[in-house]
Amino acid sequence: MAADAAAASPVPAASPAAPAPSAAAPESVRLQLRAVAGAPLLRKTKFAVGAGEPFAKVLAFLRTQLQLGPSDSLFLYLAGAFAPAPSQLVGDLHRIFSVDGEMVIHYSLTSAYG
Repeated sequence: MAADAAAASPVPAASPAAPAPSAAAPESVRLQLRAVAGAPLLRKTKFAVGAGEPFAKVLAFLRTQLQLGPSDSLFLYLAGAFAPAPSQLVGDLHRIFSVDGEMVIHYSLTSAYG
């Protein structure tokens, strides 16, 4: 009798092919840019960028804000030491390195952390 009740249950079984809802993945990511090692300061330090964008977009944006040429050095660091690859997605980095919903990026014109 219990087997008949389980077979007639109106609750459908979970489909393994259905993606789980991702409420934690934001559409945009809040960034705070901090100058280190004598780098020029920005007037505005907080920005938002799409979570699906590559980190190279942040690098290109910062180059234009600092008015750097293509041959000028620019180093970006997360957590004070990690230099992400330009191809990494901003949303993936945000999940790992954000603090209070904001990802802090330190930038320098010279190698600042060893």
